[in-house]
Parts: sequence; C-alpha cells; structure tokens
Amino acid sequence: DKTIKLWNLPGGELRHTLLGHSDWVSAIALSPDGHTLISGSMDRTLKLWDLTRPQLQRILTTPHSFVKALALNPSGTALISGGVDGSLTCWDLATGQVQQTLTGQQTVIQALAYSPDGRFVASGSGDGVVIVWEMATGQPVFTLQGHLQMVTGLAWHPQQQYLMSSSSDKTIILWDLKTQRLEHRFIGHLQGVNTVRFNQEGKTIFSGGADGAINIWDFRTRKLQHTIIGSKKSVVSLISDRNDHYIISGNIEGVLQVWGVKGSVGVASPAENRPSLT
Repeated sequence: DKTIKLWNLPGGELRHTLLGHSDWVSAIALSPDGHTLISGSMDRTLKLWDLTRPQLQRILTTPHSFVKALALNPSGTALISGGVDGSLTCWDLATGQVQQTLTGQQTVIQALAYSPDGRFVASGSGDGVVIVWEMATGQPVFTLQGHLQMVTGLAWHPQQQYLMSSSSDKTIILWDLKTQRLEHRFIGHLQGVNTVRFNQEGKTIFSGGADGAINIWDFRTRKLQHTIIGSKKSVVSLISDRNDHYIISGNIEGVLQVWGVKGSVGVASPAENRPSLT
C-alpha cells in the first residue's frame, strides 16, 4: 500500500505511518542506533527517514529499475542496494553519493547482508547463486552454488565463519566460508523458504516459509527443534529484538505476529496479550 508503519513492541500500538513512496515498498533497513530507516521502492527511490521525529530526511534516486534488497553496514554509514538488473549500488549515507557499483550477478538481487565486521557483503540472486564481495576492493571473493532455485534470504553468523542462505527450493544452506563449501543443508519446510535469521548469540536459527511455518533450529546440532504455525499464510519476514525476548513474523497478507522466545533453543509461543499487527 506504499506505506511504512512504525509499531511499539511488545505492546503492538501503531506509532506512525510514513507516507511518500509512489509505488510498492520492497525493502527496508534500520540503522544500528534505531534512529534512521531507509526504504526502497518500485518507484526507483531510496528514502531516508528520521525516526526520532519522524519525518523524511533525504531522497536518493537509484539506477535500478526498482530496488529489491537493502543492507546497512554495522556502523550505519554505508548502504548497499540491489535491483532487478543484478547490480549492487554502494552509497555513502553522509553525502548521499554512490561510492561504487558492483556487477557480477546475472539476475535479480533477492537478498543482501553485511558481514558483522562490515568488510564483506553477501548477495543472493534469482538464479540461486550467492556471491560474497570484499567492500574495500569491490571484487567478489567467493561464489557459492548449491540452491536449485532463487535465493530469498541471507544471514551471517555472529562469528562470521558461517553464512546462511534460504531459497525457494525449500532448503536452507549453511556455508563454511573458511572452506568455501556447503557445510549443511537444512530440510524441513514443505514449500519455499522466504527468510532466515540467527538469534543474537548465533545459537538458534529462525526460518519462515511459504508453508506458513516458522522453523526453529539448533545451530550446534543442526536439528529442527520446533515448528510454529501462526496465520498459515506465507511468512515473508522474521526479526528478533536485540535481547532475543521476541521474534516478529510478517506474512504475505501484511499481518505481523509477535512471539515470546524462551530457552536457549528458542521455544516460542504467542506473546501473552500481544495482538497481531495489521
């Protein structure tokens, strides 16, 4: 609906609705301090929002036909955007200027993720290929091939040795970047996997699928621990709070659900007295 909604959690009160895009909002990224939000849209713009007011700060026009994915570096000073043409655009957020353009993926960029130290970016594309880029040189350092369909999500382990990729081929792959090899393939979703996340400590993996399931995996054992079925609609996004007390899932119909997390393996249940957010 071309809008961005800000919610108070865990209570679920709508704080504000950001208006300004003239087409579908396809990607967002939040600064580490929580003060700035960047949104990308099919209207070919990036918008920087000051969440302390909240109000629009700056508009950047992208070279992409539309923005499909965004990622902020850990310091919140640089942004990378990916589009349907397979290119990556690196932005200096202080000046709003393009620093460099990375080319090498052959199809639409579906997912982006900065490494925890900010030195690398992983990109996943519609042909199932993951590329890891060194930001200092703008060159690809690894090309990882193992998915049969498009890559839908990426997540770095906090210790940075491992990278997770989810795919519409119903699987999640754990890549060992020291060996540049597929270390484990997680199988458990009945349909495509749309998103994957580590918890803050890297001990638990959360994945959301087109089957409506949120799967919770133990990183150490590589085993499926729990499956949550919420609205039974395709889960397209997942995020946890900084203290790992809650995970928030978003489905294809625009409904958010807040889940309370208990225990080291991430036992989840609907957070008490927390409504779904629409």
